[in-house]
Amino acid sequence: MTEAAVAEAQHDGPREPAVTTPPRAAASVRRVTVVDILRPDGPDGDLVLRGTGRETRVRPDGSAEPLAEARLDVTAGSGAGRPITTISASPDVPGLRELLGAAAGGGFRRAAAAAVPDELARRSVLYQLLDDVPVTALISGYALVANQRPVRFGPERIGRLIDLCAGYQAHGTMMQWIDRQGRVPSVYGPAAPTLAIDDGWPVLADLPVNAMRRHRVLDVAPLPGGTVQVHAWFRDVFQRADGQRTIVHEYDVDATVDPATATVVQIAATPRVLPWAECPQAAASAGRLRGQSLLDAREDVRAGFIGRTTCTHLNDQLRSLADVVELARACGPPH
Repeated sequence: MTEAAVAEAQHDGPREPAVTTPPRAAASVRRVTVVDILRPDGPDGDLVLRGTGRETRVRPDGSAEPLAEARLDVTAGSGAGRPITTISASPDVPGLRELLGAAAGGGFRRAAAAAVPDELARRSVLYQLLDDVPVTALISGYALVANQRPVRFGPERIGRLIDLCAGYQAHGTMMQWIDRQGRVPSVYGPAAPTLAIDDGWPVLADLPVNAMRRHRVLDVAPLPGGTVQVHAWFRDVFQRADGQRTIVHEYDVDATVDPATATVVQIAATPRVLPWAECPQAAASAGRLRGQSLLDAREDVRAGFIGRTTCTHLNDQLRSLADVVELARACGPPH
């Protein structure tokens, strides 16, 4: 890597990755989803998303009791909008066929909600995998940039990016770079610590060079008095050609929720790894959910959490809290 490339790769945001997932409480429920973001035919080929997920409850002896599992495989073409060319899942849901031809990006979530409304209503692990299709398609572009394939922006597109999120805020580090260079810079996060995973996780395949992976964990544990403690965590990683696995984004969200009313009692987001110095400013946006119902969190966050005080990836984590009430029903009594 040249001196200029090394300078470009400096990471201005926080660099405090988690080294383990929190210990699981008795009677708690954990949902883990993992989406591998692959280009088996090279950077100009189709995008392949392979998602797996598990839900488990902790038995009194500390072991994990399986509750649900799901798999989702999606291929998106390389053309405009990345149309879905193949899609399959386990359990099989016939409505998925309606998503063939849909764009993997904008509009996919509305199409998924219409195609498999029962999965949405059940807050299933399969629906969470579907919900992650647009954002994993979005971050797949990082692999191209990391391999020094410039993503160049014209003036019109640059104008649309300004204040899109905290990282793209006007006059921020990212926008200053794009204004000077006309392209997205290559940045590398810290090395990803090896997580101690338990039998609540799905089996993880080896990650090929230049592939990415999104990990997501949602823990719901009963508390005395009827509320539940919630811990949500996600991490995006990139597999470099030199064998190092680096982190692109990582966030924690901790909350207390009253499942009887679906109301958020307390909530806080902790940025662990983010690309730019301005990105952590978005963490405060999680506080907007305090006192709000989670039943419509997916739509409420999508519609209302926009602009320079927010983060696309934190928004996805907040949207996943819509499933907390359903997972709370599967919890046992507090110990």
